[in-house]
Formats: sequence, structure tokens, C-alpha cells
Amino acid sequence: MALDGEEGLRKARESKPDLIILDLILPKLDGFNVLREIKKDNAIKHIPVIVLTNLSDVTDKAIELGADKCLVKSDYSMSDIMEKIKSQFK
Repeated sequence: MALDGEEGLRKARESKPDLIILDLILPKLDGFNVLREIKKDNAIKHIPVIVLTNLSDVTDKAIELGADKCLVKSDYSMSDIMEKIKSQFK
């Protein structure tokens, strides 16, 4: 877990996780820029990214930038979100 976009990007590069769950509203470096940087970095661009956001009008932009899924938090229960995450590994 990271508290801002710069930390999240650094941690992704260091630990190369199996999945990144990304919010778009982040201090220091917003989620769109984090996503751009992830997808430019050959070492981590293969990692699936699921964007969780409260912004309903940005799903297309997140997908265009390389997110595998973009979920508006208010549209899903926590169990729905967990199922979407699990489906990424099937």
C-alpha cells in the first residue's frame, strides 16, 4: 500500500507485484500519471492494473491509458470488487 502516487510507482518498480489496484485521486502524482509511467516501464508494464475510482466519467480514459479494468466504487459492493480482482487471475 502507498499513500501517494510517487510512492506507489516506486513500490511497483521495486516489488513488481502480481496486480496493482490504483486510485486516481492521489497526492504528489495522480493515478493517471502513475498509470502512464507503469505502462512506459518495460519492467512493470505487464502487471495488470485495476483502477478503483469515485469518478464515473473517467473509465474510458483509464482503459485507454492501459488499465485492465476501471471500476467506479459506488457501482460495486466490496464482494463484487473482490470477484473482479479474482477474475483477473483466471
